[in-house]
Amino acid sequence: MPVEYAGTTAVASRLLRYTVKPKPGQTAKERVLHIAGQNCRPVTAEREFAATRRRHGTQGATRKSPATYALPEPGDVATYVRLTRPNGRRYWAVAKNGDEATHVRHEGEVVRQAEARHLITSFGRDEVNPLDPEQVAKAFEYVVARHAVLYPGEQATFVGQAEGIGGKFHVHTTRNATLYLDMEVDGKRYGAGRKLAGDLTDIDQMRERADRFLAEHGHEYDLVPQRLPSVSERKKEMRNQRDRRMAANGALSNHDQIRKAFEVSMDDPRAMDFETWKVVMAEYDVTVTEPGWRRGKPPKVPRLSYQLASMATAVRAKTLGEHYDHASALGQLDAKARGQPRGRRPAFVKAGNPRPASQASAADLAAAQKAMAYMAREERELRAAEDEMYDWVAARAHDQGVAFGDILNRLPESYEAQKRVMHRWNRLAEASEAQTKVAPGLPEEHGPGAPVEDTTMAESTSYRPGPVAFEPGPEAPDHDLFDHVIVDEALVQYGIYQADFAAMYKAGIEPRRIGVARELWASLSEDEQRERYLERKKDLQTLHQGEEVTPTPRDQDEMQSPQRLAPGLLEDMSVEEGLSQHTGLSGRHLRTEAPESEEGAHAAAARIERRRRDALRRWVLRGTDEPVPNEDEREFGA
Repeated sequence: MPVEYAGTTAVASRLLRYTVKPKPGQTAKERVLHIAGQNCRPVTAEREFAATRRRHGTQGATRKSPATYALPEPGDVATYVRLTRPNGRRYWAVAKNGDEATHVRHEGEVVRQAEARHLITSFGRDEVNPLDPEQVAKAFEYVVARHAVLYPGEQATFVGQAEGIGGKFHVHTTRNATLYLDMEVDGKRYGAGRKLAGDLTDIDQMRERADRFLAEHGHEYDLVPQRLPSVSERKKEMRNQRDRRMAANGALSNHDQIRKAFEVSMDDPRAMDFETWKVVMAEYDVTVTEPGWRRGKPPKVPRLSYQLASMATAVRAKTLGEHYDHASALGQLDAKARGQPRGRRPAFVKAGNPRPASQASAADLAAAQKAMAYMAREERELRAAEDEMYDWVAARAHDQGVAFGDILNRLPESYEAQKRVMHRWNRLAEASEAQTKVAPGLPEEHGPGAPVEDTTMAESTSYRPGPVAFEPGPEAPDHDLFDHVIVDEALVQYGIYQADFAAMYKAGIEPRRIGVARELWASLSEDEQRERYLERKKDLQTLHQGEEVTPTPRDQDEMQSPQRLAPGLLEDMSVEEGLSQHTGLSGRHLRTEAPESEEGAHAAAARIERRRRDALRRWVLRGTDEPVPNEDEREFGA
């Protein structure tokens, strides 16, 4: 018996953050069990909601709140009085004709219109056991599927939780108050850009739609039909918070005492007509009166009111529920007179015992263990491959004298494509090495990332991950410091919940490092966060200044390596026109000029190297999974 609750919020971002923000003493995984989005991604829902509002002109829309009436403060003059119409409805009016004014009117303020609507769907323990992951997953799928069918044009996020006081599984649905797409609900069409209101937010109609969907599709998610009374049945008895609170403490409120007297008197054999029933009700200290006909909207119907001897004023039947109004009382008395069963007070539905969690068989456990072992092996292999890729990118960054993220940003998105880039780069470097060995008298070429001990060494290999991976030297950038500055800058600029995780990851930050930075950041105050960021930025500037040194002869030899002197691989410029990322000097000043007598051999080697670098540059910058067609095959015969 899923229960629906509805609310509204003026600021959508606050509600979106609330549904995912861990409570004190919690972690994000304990707070959020499942999360999904409709017509948006949960991680970017805040910005996507705002984009929809801007597109339809509802961003920052305002409204005027209703006026309020209060007792006059010292110096105020009362001008309004509350009057009663013949039908019993009360209203505020300016005091006149000798009426004594009692209140002051305060005009409503201009406030922001609601940006989001909040819907909570809660499942009893007898429906969904929060300790059973399968039941929880199916219940979450049910809520997401239901919203997609009933309200397909809305932008919404769904967050499943089970950490409330009662420990029940429930789903927070945050609905953008501006409609994202055209949709049709109950035969009525709603256009994109319309504000959610009326039938779309009326809780009674929303519950009726939800009950119908549950009856038709609940079995697909192992849910039983709704056991709570329908909306029309629930209106028969309008219980308020006081009634429920006193009932929980074993006491009866005044309203519940009247309801009990109503049922007992209706069961009395003497109560066969209206007047006799009123006499029987008086025996239970309840006075029944007919204050008159209801006026206003048709149809005009007679009304009833009830009053205990201890009550100062009577309570209207409408307040107690439709079961106690004039028409219902006459209908029940008429049924008794004809010997037929009368309508009864809606029964109070109690939650049953918690639904048993599914017990896995021995075969299921064995299959699960096998699957977990497979997943763990895959995770280990993935981490090892990821470490290999990061080592390779770090070596490339060191070769080019640029930041870690500058290399990673130029790689394709998919991991498989990145692996092809890495292996292809190494293969091209090996092919280049073989090509340059055929020219007599030329120095050996070094593969990308290989440590350069001597420019005249007889043999060189391409980069191989492992113990020979790049080890930062004194002149190499501090990659940890780079990473921390990038994370801290994003957190300072956007805050802990708005910092773009994907952007930081694409900048080359490991996911584990982002998570650690977020947890540490959340524990700091705002001043501590800003101070931490400024200190790190200052350290980074100091590091850059320390790197601007005159290269030693060995450094110059290393920079003459084709991989160390190849800004064309990452920048859209030729090697000769580019600037060395290590020293800031023109690239042409660092090249070893060949004697004129060897111009032919050296020019041929330089031409081969330039074409090789240009092919690599175009391929890496293109960012595609496939290489440049036949570019290296023609050049290197690979």
